[in-house]
Amino acid sequence: MAANLHLRAAVPDHGQLAGKFAAGPPPSTLAAQLVENISASTKSSKSDENSELKGFFAIIQRVKDDPTLLKTPEDRVEHNHMLIYVYSRAVLEGIRLDDPFLDRTQVRTEGLKAISFLRFSIKETPAVLKHRVAQNWTLWDMAPSFLFYLRTITSHTLQQLQDPLVVPSVEESFKSLSLPPQIALSQFVDKQSPFTSQLTYSVDRMSQALQQLISFCKVAAYPLTASDDAFNNVTSFSESAVWLIDVLGDMRVIQTRYGSNFPASSLHVLQLAQEIERALRRRKGISASVHKKAITLMILLCGEIATSLNPMPMLDIDEETRHTYLQEIIETLALSYEPPETSSQDRLKRRKIAQADSSPTAVLMRLLGDVLGLADVDDDFLNLENQVLSVVSLI
Repeated sequence: MAANLHLRAAVPDHGQLAGKFAAGPPPSTLAAQLVENISASTKSSKSDENSELKGFFAIIQRVKDDPTLLKTPEDRVEHNHMLIYVYSRAVLEGIRLDDPFLDRTQVRTEGLKAISFLRFSIKETPAVLKHRVAQNWTLWDMAPSFLFYLRTITSHTLQQLQDPLVVPSVEESFKSLSLPPQIALSQFVDKQSPFTSQLTYSVDRMSQALQQLISFCKVAAYPLTASDDAFNNVTSFSESAVWLIDVLGDMRVIQTRYGSNFPASSLHVLQLAQEIERALRRRKGISASVHKKAITLMILLCGEIATSLNPMPMLDIDEETRHTYLQEIIETLALSYEPPETSSQDRLKRRKIAQADSSPTAVLMRLLGDVLGLADVDDDFLNLENQVLSVVSLI
């Protein structure tokens, strides 16, 4: 990064650059966080790097003392870009993970501080992700590569947890997992590169792999489910929806297989699927087949949960979980509901389906009637539908 403030202007098509500033702490607050969090001992020992950082710190201090120096949105984007650069150079580059005397608690603290600082910076000026200098890419242009990286490590973790040789109750059956897999690394680093070993890490315990899987899915889903407008124009994020839906189906199988070892609520997968479908409904240009795929998954998940639970004991579980489950199940039915024909022939056909069909949707309707205390579905399937719709209207 050149040691001056007159860098190339950010391209405004990936964030709200014009008009008004995004919500977030003022630049003086960000600058204060940076100055206060960086001690002299964390600065580079190289004289040329120290000279560069000292120049930046002088600029940061001036803006901290007088925020009006940033007169335009472009000035603020440029300034935040510099803050991120200085934070990375002065703090993050000083962390040596191969240090035998590494204080992991301190590293975790610094990592959380860095995440908080980056979130504030990006929330205030989303266009900072499109800012660039001569030596680097714009970060938005790396979105497809980042998603590929994330998808490969998620799929690799799924594959390991689905291995029939891994016994959920036997920790020793889990073999150490190296992430990211070679297929992801080879896209960015030469196989013979000495940096390869520095870019991989091992997952040695089953519980770690399960937690990693949950975290990867949350990260992959966030650009899709977040309300931030900055993500809307990046097609790579929307295109990941189909892959995410498939992953959630596999994750539910893993959740069932690992039982109490799975570190999330029994409704976790269903709730994430619902968030994704809600996000898809807010976006334009999403094909009907993708919506149907998400809704089908939700129906299957609800059906699987319903058939694995006796409806009466379900009333005894905590109120929040029961309410969440009923809300999910009713919304799923509402999303997939099509008004039935009311002819006598159709009513007869639907009664037969209600009596004989064991599909997830039919099971849902029967168990929903039991849980909500509605009329017997075997006698009048259409009547149950009408009652369900009346319940939906009250929620």
